[in-house]
Amino acid sequence: MESLFSKLYTYRQRENKSDLENFSTELLSYCVKTDKKFKKDFLKLINCIDDDIIYISTQQSYPVFGRPDIQIETERCIILIENKVDSPEGENQLNRYTSILQTSKKIKHLIFLTKFYEHKDIEDNVIYSNIKWWDVSSLINENNDTTTILFKEFLIENRVSMDNNFTHIDLVTLENITNVISKMDEGIDSIREYFTPRLGSFSKDSSRSTRLGDGGYYIYKNVGNPHKFNIDLGYYWYWAEETIYLGLRVWIPFKNSEKDYLKDFFNENLKSTPWEKEIWEKSMAFGIYRKLNEVIAIEEEQLPSITKFFKENIDTLYNLKILNPSIFA
Repeated sequence: MESLFSKLYTYRQRENKSDLENFSTELLSYCVKTDKKFKKDFLKLINCIDDDIIYISTQQSYPVFGRPDIQIETERCIILIENKVDSPEGENQLNRYTSILQTSKKIKHLIFLTKFYEHKDIEDNVIYSNIKWWDVSSLINENNDTTTILFKEFLIENRVSMDNNFTHIDLVTLENITNVISKMDEGIDSIREYFTPRLGSFSKDSSRSTRLGDGGYYIYKNVGNPHKFNIDLGYYWYWAEETIYLGLRVWIPFKNSEKDYLKDFFNENLKSTPWEKEIWEKSMAFGIYRKLNEVIAIEEEQLPSITKFFKENIDTLYNLKILNPSIFA
């Protein structure tokens, strides 16, 4: 049975599949505020010497330095928490947050909350800890409030909290991973000759595997010099749901000076299509996706169906290129 929070999460806006970090941040903050046992255990986990909280907020903005996910203050401590579920640390993000902490005379804690352990070099003048979501969920038991117990169920169901012990399923997965990657490669390579004369040459093949940690296996085409955007093609599973999708997308970094022009162009010309818009902190994308399990269930020969999906949507971008060649130059 799905937890309450998993059910609630299905009602999120479909065009933005990246809200799991914000969702888990708000739930953590709420449970720390309302569950006395969890608050005490959580403060102990992060080595805060106090038992009571006088202030807690989420997404508080600091010009220049950024916006930590959670800020907690006790009588003697100030704590900044950065939550990362499926995305990497922003450029120098944690060290920028140390600058926020320096404005306080309290004991300074910086917490990096992640699925798995990630080594970071942080300035020595703060108490730094990398806490895993598994550590947080392990604090919760039948003696906690109902909401907090449901929070734990949500973390486990959505694979935010993951045990680092190997299972028999993991071993089977490792035994089959080469075969699975070969099949994904075949789907991507089957479209290369169709893609290249219309939209340009792909990046080097080795770039595909570098995306695995971010929930994808895809190849990309850089557009523009200086860089404007990428056209990505492949397989994606970076959303909270476990479904794997075929996908083609246009990824636009916000540091690009033409981002507003590009956003307006793709938004206007794709708004009447099934393409979806996704927005993150430092980038956005317009993408079209199809569930891979639908292909498996319907098609006896899967590769022609995969190729057809990619060709149809390559044609969509190629028509936009004909409409405005300068965008793709």
